[in-house]
Amino acid sequence: MTTDIVYDMIISMKRFDSQKFRAERIKKGLTQQMLSFGVLMKHGRTISTISIGKWELGKSNPALDNLALVCDFMGNTTDHFMTERGEK
Repeated sequence: MTTDIVYDMIISMKRFDSQKFRAERIKKGLTQQMLSFGVLMKHGRTISTISIGKWELGKSNPALDNLALVCDFMGNTTDHFMTERGEK
């Protein structure tokens, strides 16, 4: 199975919790800019602050590979930011 198919299966059962993501970023004392820069420095990948902002507002969901990079930098698992469908 490809990563996209697995991600689609996970998303169909769970949803990305944008509020939990934002709260965790703030709890760790990170701005969106610091998070973006930290991922770039650690993994050599760019994740824009615009994307992070959209994730936090619930306007879009992160791609699984981007979520994994951000979680690695923040010291969390991807599952930490997922909730069961229907949960608030």
